[in-house]
Amino acid sequence: MKTLITKITTALSGAVLFAAAIAMAGLGFAVIASLTILAFFAIGIALLAAPFVGMAQQEQEITKEADVTA
Repeated sequence: MKTLITKITTALSGAVLFAAAIAMAGLGFAVIASLTILAFFAIGIALLAAPFVGMAQQEQEITKEADVTA
């Protein structure tokens, strides 16, 4: 038969372990959510910058063609 102190320590250690697991799961979800938000920002910036990059590439092609013909 277990003593009262053994039962209390077992219950307390189980509760602490459960609380630590919940905290770690919460931190994991927070990290994944922040990475997702950063990915959406990166996609948005890429979509905003795409037309300007296209114009710069066209300008480079035009200058290369002008250099070749000159």
